[in-house]
Amino acid sequence: MVEVAHLTHRSGVQVSLPVIADGGATFGTLHLCGVAGQTTIRFADTYSAFRGQLVSFIDTVRTGVAPYPFSETVELMSVLIAGIRSRAEGSRRVEVAEILAELS
Repeated sequence: MVEVAHLTHRSGVQVSLPVIADGGATFGTLHLCGVAGQTTIRFADTYSAFRGQLVSFIDTVRTGVAPYPFSETVELMSVLIAGIRSRAEGSRRVEVAEILAELS
């Protein structure tokens, strides 16, 4: 099954993200298209990303200082919640602002 998440950034830039449940062969691949051209990026080194997240978590525990503002975490989670809601409601367009309003 292939699903596509369509996002519109506040700047107006549009992003389409294919979500392929059984797409193991595409894992770590990012295909970028724009008005000036296109390119494909393959992320083969997943260890470094995992290690970076683990080191960041340990630093947060040690220092008590989060690597990113909590508001960014809330916004990212709101994007995910909007996607889940959109799928559950027949692909209805769900604004991140709608989710954020429910949280406040």
